[in-house]
Amino acid sequence: SGYGVYIKYMEYEEQIYGKLFGYKIKNIIIESNNENKISHQIIYDKEIEVKPTNNRAELIAMCILLLYLIELKKSKLKEVKKIIIISDSLLTINTTTTWIHTWKAKNIIESKKNPDIIQILYDLIIKCKDEEINYELKHQESHLSKKTK
Repeated sequence: SGYGVYIKYMEYEEQIYGKLFGYKIKNIIIESNNENKISHQIIYDKEIEVKPTNNRAELIAMCILLLYLIELKKSKLKEVKKIIIISDSLLTINTTTTWIHTWKAKNIIESKKNPDIIQILYDLIIKCKDEEINYELKHQESHLSKKTK
């Protein structure tokens, strides 16, 4: 199982991806494939237990993207007014936009599947809000429906 994020900012393009294995990670290293061959290392002070499931990979990808946006805010994102995040994962979109806020308000994150990642995601959502990083999530179908096959 793995994660992947594609970023397009004017003429700037970057891919962030990696494999998830059954161990714990504390530092998230993002290798970029842009022309400048810049590598980013984001030190995150919470351990993420990595279990290779699709749901965890999708949620971790959103966490990594938000971490990346927080890092970019320090330089390139200063003039960006609108960020659109497109995902084929309804789980990630619904968790990030709706469910997570209800779970936090009801204090039930710990009772959910993947509570460690959900708590980190919540912390990053709040950090983005504090940093005035505004984004919109949109769903994109990634597979053909059964009707069109």
